[in-house]
Amino acid sequence: MESSLLFKILKTFSKSQLNSLLKFVQSPFFNEKEEIILLITHLKKVYPFKKLKLIAKEHVYSKIFPNTSYNDGKMRQLMSNTKKLVEEFIAIEQLKQDEFTQNSYCIKYHRLNNIDQALAVKVKALNVQLNKPKYIYESYHYHNFQKAIIEAGILSTQNFHNRNKHFNKDYSLALDNIILNLNKFYFLELLRYTSLKYMHSRLFTSSPETLLANTVLDYTLDNEQYAQTIPINLYAHGLKLLMEQDEKNSNVDVHFDQLKHLLDLHAPKLEKHVAANLYRTACSYSIRCFQKGDSSHTQTLFDLYLKMLEYDLIMLEANFPVGTFLNIVKLALLLDKIDWAENFIHQYKKYLAGEFPEDIANLNLAMVEFKRANYDAVLDILNKVELSNDLYYGIQIKRLYIMVFYALDNIDLLDSQLNSFKVYIHRNKLISNIHKEMNKNFVNVLTRIVDLGPGQEKKYQKILKYIDETIELHEKVWLKEKLEEKRALVL
Repeated sequence: MESSLLFKILKTFSKSQLNSLLKFVQSPFFNEKEEIILLITHLKKVYPFKKLKLIAKEHVYSKIFPNTSYNDGKMRQLMSNTKKLVEEFIAIEQLKQDEFTQNSYCIKYHRLNNIDQALAVKVKALNVQLNKPKYIYESYHYHNFQKAIIEAGILSTQNFHNRNKHFNKDYSLALDNIILNLNKFYFLELLRYTSLKYMHSRLFTSSPETLLANTVLDYTLDNEQYAQTIPINLYAHGLKLLMEQDEKNSNVDVHFDQLKHLLDLHAPKLEKHVAANLYRTACSYSIRCFQKGDSSHTQTLFDLYLKMLEYDLIMLEANFPVGTFLNIVKLALLLDKIDWAENFIHQYKKYLAGEFPEDIANLNLAMVEFKRANYDAVLDILNKVELSNDLYYGIQIKRLYIMVFYALDNIDLLDSQLNSFKVYIHRNKLISNIHKEMNKNFVNVLTRIVDLGPGQEKKYQKILKYIDETIELHEKVWLKEKLEEKRALVL
């Protein structure tokens, strides 16, 4: 039973949910099969399913059908019927949380059956929900579109039963309202998914089709009514960032400043995952600027992450994404917030996603000690980390070893690490092309810095220019620091 869909679904249930499910299947309105009640009752007793022998099909069958031989076909049919009922329970529980859909169904029923007083009550409830929402949620504009359709339908029904001389004017306004809210819903979804496609395409250097999105985008920003509509205006400025970031002479900074301003004003009014998506767009732009060498975005990006922490927008799935964790630590260290970075690691490491949270935390602590120039401590910590076989973290560990041996001026170990790193990057086919390039450039630049000697000002200038102009380069800030230090020593 452990591998069945039924069990996989029930494993996600809490104790209270399982109690509610049992009450649900005990109701003759939903279920008349006694064996389903017995199955859920047994599973409730053995929850949280730690002892697998208690959920083996043969054992469960013996509890439901005692004193009978095991029948696999009968057990499978029971599990299938139970799964259908469990999914019906899930749907009803979800519907209980969807006040808008409940009101909409009741309005439809009351309208078809001409129960005007009950209809008026539900329409009022719908208006209260949408006119003063606690926050702007993902389906808010879709719900307004649906409400506009309901209002036009009610007008039509009322006119059928009682002719109204103002009907044509009122109905025309109602249709205008449908179109307006349909536009808002459609514009929002188009801008949102085009933004998502644009960010995704950057990973694979493809160009998304944006012709229709461009038209909607320009119309949205030029039309005051849409430009003031949350979160359409935020997605519009966010998409402009993504589309114009690599264009010269664009107003991309204006859109970035406007997006940040709107987020400062409205982030607490947005559903969390909507706000999180918009902050990720801003972070994506800031990361790109930082990679291009714009050091002002070090503080900007750090501040964006702080806002996401403040509004609880990072751990939406109860776990802290590892990439974001690493970015925050690296930015804090670049800004010389060493103690803050260490406290952050200890505060959030228990929430880290993935299989190796302790190792990832130690890798970050090694970076903190590297910033403090405690190189022996860095090596001690790295010796405890068991991520060398992991592609993503293994590369970072190898780079950190190289940086430590450079700092310790251990030329033999540095040379050995650089050579083995070059071979590793070249032979590993799982590393993406962009990360191959970034790591190859790191090795190339550091090797040129090591070889830099007295009277080589032109070489220094070439290396400096290469660092400044190369986007695909890991540890750019550190390499620039080492180049300046080397220049002071030999030139």
